[in-house]
Formats: sequence, structure tokens, C-alpha cells
Amino acid sequence: MGSVISCKVSAEYFFWDYQVKQGDSNTWKDMIAVRNIFTNNCCWFIRFGDNIQIWNDPWIPNLPGFRPTMLQNSIIQVTWVSELFVQGQKIWNVELLLELFPLDQAEIISQIYIPQEEEVQDKLIWIKTPSGKFTTKSCYKLLSDNNLTTSSMAEFPWKQFWKKNVCPLCNLAEESIFHLFFSCQFDLEVFQNSPILIETHGETVMEVISHWLAYPDQGIIPNLGSCLMWNIWKIRNDLVFNNNHTAVGICIHKALEDFECLDLHHALNYCSEIQVNQNNFAAWELQSSTFVKTNVDATYNNGKGAVAAVAVDFFGNHLGCGAICFDTFSAAMAEAKAYGFGIQLARRLQLPRVIVEVDASEIPKAVTGNTNEIPWSIRSTVLSIRDRIKDFSEIKFVVIPRDANSITHDLIQYAISNYINKWWYHDESPNFIMQRLTFSEE
Repeated sequence: MGSVISCKVSAEYFFWDYQVKQGDSNTWKDMIAVRNIFTNNCCWFIRFGDNIQIWNDPWIPNLPGFRPTMLQNSIIQVTWVSELFVQGQKIWNVELLLELFPLDQAEIISQIYIPQEEEVQDKLIWIKTPSGKFTTKSCYKLLSDNNLTTSSMAEFPWKQFWKKNVCPLCNLAEESIFHLFFSCQFDLEVFQNSPILIETHGETVMEVISHWLAYPDQGIIPNLGSCLMWNIWKIRNDLVFNNNHTAVGICIHKALEDFECLDLHHALNYCSEIQVNQNNFAAWELQSSTFVKTNVDATYNNGKGAVAAVAVDFFGNHLGCGAICFDTFSAAMAEAKAYGFGIQLARRLQLPRVIVEVDASEIPKAVTGNTNEIPWSIRSTVLSIRDRIKDFSEIKFVVIPRDANSITHDLIQYAISNYINKWWYHDESPNFIMQRLTFSEE
């Protein structure tokens, strides 16, 4: 949905207050007619904030309605979220926040992490799916769960999204992902007439793409192929929704413009080289004398979370540990916070080479994977972890069985029982930590 809105509405208009104009497609008019469905279920993920309105757009994920209210008697005039940053920096201007918003809202805004990675963009998130991507299934379920009238549900053009259609580009076969990109006559002409002949051999999408990735050409084939696919998709949608036909040559030209914008050096994900290992042994062991191992764990129950981290060197000496309790809205968020907490401990101890161990595998996959595939609910925390990773000369993530992580689990229970938020250094840890480490040595 975010892509549809971004493509359809120019910079001078906004989906939330857009007024239908003569010449708009029927599908777009239908989407505007049921705009209230989206209003309370979308939220912007902030990176630049240049085109996100402070008072009209949804952009504060932990605030009901996602929009702030102005502090009474405030005379400051601001429009864009980017105006809330310290000038020339991507950090919040806390003094300005306190002058504009009620205290509780200012605190919530100041805790929103602003990613520093250049490739990260402002992104509209659909909060009804874990990925943050809009699906008609989740939207239809939202309507059903809220018992909206049949007429309201009928206003949205469901059939244009759900029913199996004949491919609009060739009108010769049933539309599927593989057909749309690799076997439609239109697509074949696009690939065959591109400046570099790109083969589309294979029976599945992954087979074709894997074949592209195997080319020893520094990523030229997969990048150009991706640009061609992206423009085929846009042309298909323009035909379906606006009845606009586009020639093969124009598709290739637009794809080449996109390809020229690619910066292959920055496209390489720094985090993709970080190791993520699986350890199936229920033992708390160190692998190298040059690394310090930091074990982390998290717990979540009914809106309350807690995390703990314990750092131990090759000889089993306790270097430091910590635990905090906090309010949160999901177990995934608590797990993500645990990773960040473990890295924070390593930074406090000024450790150059670290192994982070935990019994949850989803977070390291998000840290080392594609930015666009990070679940929206932990996106801000994961991007914060990515920024902190660059402070280390080397870092590894190891997923271990729960039995091998019992020392941090015990620290969490200790913190919850006493509601403790504290750091301990090597000579002042809780007694049970030292007892556990001594037992492990024996």
C-alpha cells in the first residue's frame, strides 16, 4: 500500500488529506473513499522526515493515533518532522520537543531511534502485518474484526487485488509471479532487448535469480535484472489501475535510469559479513582467547520485559554484567532489546572482539539480513544495533540452546524479583553469578 500511495501522490499532496480530482482512476477514488481504514493502522518509520507532516501524518509508533498534540500556548511554527532534529544532525532537538509537545509525548518522541545508514529511507508501515507490508488479507480481516457494514467493505475494490486474472501485459496466460516477470511475451522482449542480454532460464523465480547471482560480474546482471523487474511491475500496475500502455523501449529506458542510480559499494550491507552460527551443545564454552563472550537473554509477560547480559573472558573470569526491567509490547521487542543490551555491555567494557550468544535466532537474522525485511515492530532497535556493531573490530552472533544460557536467565529472574536496573563490574557481581562461573570451571 505504501508503494501505491508513494507512486500515486506527488510531493505536494498527501494521502491523508488528498481531494479526489477529475481524471483520477476509479481504483484510486475507491481507496480515498475508504481512507479511514488506513488512518489508524499506518505509521511512518522515520529516517529523514522531510516529507512527513508533524500534525497530519502518523509517525509516532508508541502514541495512540500515532500523531502528537501541540502544547497549549506554544507559539513555535513547524510543519515537517525533519524540523525537530538538531540542525545538521539526525538526532532529536529535545529542547524544541519540550517546547512543542506535552511532556509524555516529548519523551516518547525522543526515544524514537533515527537510523544513520544512508540507504535507509522513510517508510510507511502497515501495522497489521509483522513485516509492515500491506496485504489485502490483513485489511479484509481488519474490516471483519471491526464489524464494518457490508456496504463499507464492498466499497474497496477487492476483486482487483484477489481474483486470478489473465496477465494484463500479454492477455495470453493466467497471471502468476513467474509468468509476470519471466515468461510473458512482453518480459521476454524487455530482457532480450536490454543492453546486456539477460537470460531467464529456470522453472522458478529463485532459479532464475540464482543463475543471475552466479555471474562473476560484480553484481551487474542481478542489479540490472532487478531494475528491469521493478519497471515491469510498475508498468503492469499502470496498465491495471490507469489503463496506460507502455512500450518495451520505454520500460528498458526507465530501468537503465534506475540502474545508473545504483551505488554498488554502498549497496553492500556491512552486516551481511557478520557470522551467525548455530551451537547445539548445552555448554557455556569459549572458542578463542581473543574474544570475550557476552551472553544475553530476555523475558516478556503481559506488557513487562526484562533483559540481562553477562560478559566472561576466555579464562572464565567475570568482566561485567547488567540487567534492566522495562515496559514493552511484545516478546520480539524484548529479544531485540536484549541484543542491544549485550552490545551496550561490550561497549561499556571497551571490548574489541565479541561473541554475542543468545537462545533466539530471529534477531541476528534481522541484524545481518536485508534492511527492507526487518519486521516493523523491531526495525528501530535492529538498526540501532547495526550502528553499534561498527564500533567493534570483530563481532559474531551465536545461537545456543536455552540450557546453555541459564546464567543470564538466572540474572533476569533476580532482576525481576528485586526490580533492579543496574550494571555490575568484574568485582561486584551478584554472588550467584560467581558461584555459577566457579561451578562451570569445575
